[in-house]
Amino acid sequence: MENQVRKIINLDNDWTFKKGMDLAGFSDRIDDADWCSIHLPHDWSIFGPFKEDNPSGPRGGYAPAGIAWYRKHLHVPQDYANKKIYIEFDGVYMNSEVHMNGERVGKYPYGYTTLYYDITSYLKYGEDNLLSVKVDTSTQPSSRWYSGSGIYRHVRLIVTDKLHIGQWGTYVTTPEVHEKEAWVKIDTTLVNEANEHKNVTIQVSLLNEAQLVVGKVSKEVVIEPNSEDVFSQEIYVQQPELWSIDNPYLYHVKTEIISEGCVVDDDLVAMGIRSIVFDADKGFFLNGTYTKIKGVCLHHDGGALGAACPDRAKERQLQILKEMGCNAIRTSHNPPSPVLLDLCDQYGMLVMDEVFDEYQIGKRPRVFDEVHALDKQIRRPIFAYAEVFDAYHEKDLTTMIKRDRNHPSIILWSIGNEITEHMRPEGVELTKGLHDLVKAYDTTRPTITGIVHLEGANTYGIPDMVDIAGYNYKETLYEKEHAKYPERIILGSETSSAAPFEMRAVYDDFLQADTQLKTFDDVTKELGDIVSIHSDHRYIRGEHSWKITNDLDYISGLFIWTGFDYIGEPSPYAWPSKTSYFGVIDTCGFPKDAYYMYQSQWTTKPMLHVFPHWNWEDKAGQHIPVWCYTNCDSVELFLNDRSLGEKHCSDTELLHVSWAIPYVKGTLRAVGKKENKIVLEKIVKTAGDPYAIVLEADRKAIQADSQDLAYITVKVVDKEGTLVPTAKNLIHFRVEGEGRLIGVDNGDPTSLEAYKGAERSTLGGLCLAIVQSTYNKGKLVVTAESEGLVGCQLVLTSI
Repeated sequence: MENQVRKIINLDNDWTFKKGMDLAGFSDRIDDADWCSIHLPHDWSIFGPFKEDNPSGPRGGYAPAGIAWYRKHLHVPQDYANKKIYIEFDGVYMNSEVHMNGERVGKYPYGYTTLYYDITSYLKYGEDNLLSVKVDTSTQPSSRWYSGSGIYRHVRLIVTDKLHIGQWGTYVTTPEVHEKEAWVKIDTTLVNEANEHKNVTIQVSLLNEAQLVVGKVSKEVVIEPNSEDVFSQEIYVQQPELWSIDNPYLYHVKTEIISEGCVVDDDLVAMGIRSIVFDADKGFFLNGTYTKIKGVCLHHDGGALGAACPDRAKERQLQILKEMGCNAIRTSHNPPSPVLLDLCDQYGMLVMDEVFDEYQIGKRPRVFDEVHALDKQIRRPIFAYAEVFDAYHEKDLTTMIKRDRNHPSIILWSIGNEITEHMRPEGVELTKGLHDLVKAYDTTRPTITGIVHLEGANTYGIPDMVDIAGYNYKETLYEKEHAKYPERIILGSETSSAAPFEMRAVYDDFLQADTQLKTFDDVTKELGDIVSIHSDHRYIRGEHSWKITNDLDYISGLFIWTGFDYIGEPSPYAWPSKTSYFGVIDTCGFPKDAYYMYQSQWTTKPMLHVFPHWNWEDKAGQHIPVWCYTNCDSVELFLNDRSLGEKHCSDTELLHVSWAIPYVKGTLRAVGKKENKIVLEKIVKTAGDPYAIVLEADRKAIQADSQDLAYITVKVVDKEGTLVPTAKNLIHFRVEGEGRLIGVDNGDPTSLEAYKGAERSTLGGLCLAIVQSTYNKGKLVVTAESEGLVGCQLVLTSI
């Protein structure tokens, strides 16, 4: 569905770009003929080079920073001269300056806030116009994680009448929701920038997914010249389709502004009818149904794409998470892309929408100067949001709430993460002020803040100044805290994941650790210490965390750190590691073993995962731990058709079953049973030598819109077609036809191969190539070759 009157014009394509110049890039006297031609979204840091001495440091992924300019030429029709024209940037990182025809329209420091400028008076109508944007990331490190640099989200032009609906001026709530009926309330902010009063009809229609009108209301109003006002109406809905995790049904609210018999402006907003309740004793309820929040924290980068993620990149992330059984996202630790929220609405993914990682006091996160050197960790200051908090926090929080409050997926407003002021008296006023500001713009969702220094926060009453207390890494204190503060609603806003500090398909520490643990007792004292890297128990920390959460009804759920690996924060490692190890999914989108632990607990369809791989020729005769994650009742393990015994999940409090097996090459076969009946089997074979390349695309056809993506998994297999889990072959790529190669990756945090190159080594026998469409329909051919291997060619279609 699209607006019929209001014009929304995408400005993503046909920009020029120049890095490394602090000149007057806004001037029309500058010749940009030799500038790079690019399309948005664009992140220039991801092109590298990544170097140890880059000032972004380990937290910023050792990425390059600096100053760059973007320019775009716009022809604005003469008939727009009597309109209002705005430009909207979903995100520019950071310290942006926007110029139109040489005049500065505005500047803004925060890189995650949507920017909205009135450019009506800056334009030349019927002529060419020069739009210029300066980006400055030269002050580093500017973040505790990889931020990217540039215009990394969508940009659009919005053309309206002088009598129009204000920015994010349609606010939809559902004050009453029942199984058989509901009320939808619509607040319309009407703006009159004409010099005379207007008699107006505000007509609002509610459309179902078939685009049929299921309710309509209208109101006659008068609005004074050069003013704005808010007008409320309600629509009664019979037999509503309720938005939920399993049935994310979306209605649309269409608002039309009618003056002198003509529709002069319209707005179209997606919304869902649903109810949410958090209870201190009973937990979380969605539409009256008890629901445990099974969430992940998610930073904004897309691996090899950096911060510049086309829509498909975000959609793929959600699809992978849904397969795991995940039902919630925490937008760590900044306002997300509107695209991500739209997709969460569509996929039934709950959202904790988070705004700040700092208040007035800047953070000094620990970094490691040497790998595993816990005694050599240091605190290094960052130059992030604290620098501008006092001047901009009210605007940034208000923008996020007003922009995002119609999304049914959003169930929580997070006003901060691990804030230093939680331990100080000034935190009282700051927390209360931010909570109150949220409530000024939305009272339908609770506020939350992520607390890591719980003792200090309790001293000043911080957890009770928001609606819900977010506990970061405090799972072992839940019962004690609930007994002490029975009225407090507690949620695990950030918790340990089941992923150890190893990259996917690497098992060096796994083989050395005491992986045959039987209880959670010893892990309790270490749960949440994310740098206790020498602990054998880190392999079951995530299991323990989930078990505590699941067993306590009054704990609404958790958000594990993290869903995906992300660039930056390679703790507890140092260069050449430049990406994190925390995720249960690597930067390619390839699941790690820990992914399947959550899938075994969060899904009901029978599943079974066996690890590690079975290529241990150098360990012949040595005992190899074999683990299975499953939601079956029991697993029987066979080695070369000889039974090694059946393990029942009910016999252990751990969330896996395991064996220790003297290594003999061959075939491991795990048989999953429910009620003593075989429901599935998994095979892990000893692979032979690398022989050939296999290419598998996530989709065989993509849209010819110059934005859509195909993710191509590259496998190195033996002569029998078995994945070779130890293969580290260098793969060379070539893309011909209607597509282009825009990223390569293998999930290895230590790899110094270019994300934007045309070759990549495999890790665990896998790597990834990302291909993007052009505007032309037709075939695109991906070729992968490697010395000594049989190459492969894959044909996709752009439609």
